[in-house]
Amino acid sequence: MVRDATSRALLCSPSGPCFKEGMPAIIETRTPRTRPGLRAELLETFPAKTAPAHEAIGMKVLGPFMAIDDSDAFSWRRVFPDARARDALKSALHDEPRWKEDLEKTLFPMLDRCDVVLVEDVGGALARRS
Repeated sequence: MVRDATSRALLCSPSGPCFKEGMPAIIETRTPRTRPGLRAELLETFPAKTAPAHEAIGMKVLGPFMAIDDSDAFSWRRVFPDARARDALKSALHDEPRWKEDLEKTLFPMLDRCDVVLVEDVGGALARRS
C-alpha cells in the first residue's frame, strides 16, 4: 500500500497501474484444481515464477489462497483497471518467452481445470484495503 500526497490509498503493482480509492477495477479470480496431490508442487512455482511473470508486465496479483475443502485447489486474483487493460496484459503475458518456454509447459500438465470468475469493483473496495 502506498499513499499519495493527498493521503488517498493507492494499490500499485511494481510496474503496472495504481488503483485510486473509488476507482473501478476488474478482478479476475482464478481457481485452479490440480491433478490429485499436485497442489503443493504447483504452488512452489507460484511465488518463484508465476506471480513475478505477471507482475513484470504490470498485472497486480493477490494470493494464493488455499481451498479449505479441497486439497487440490486454491484461488488467486489478477487485478486490472479495466477490460481493455485486462485483454492487453493477458496478450502480453502469453506472448512472453518465459510463458511459452517455461510456465505453460510446467503448469498445464499439473492442472485438472481452472475456473475463472470476473467481477467489477465499482465501489473501489480494493483500493481501500490497508
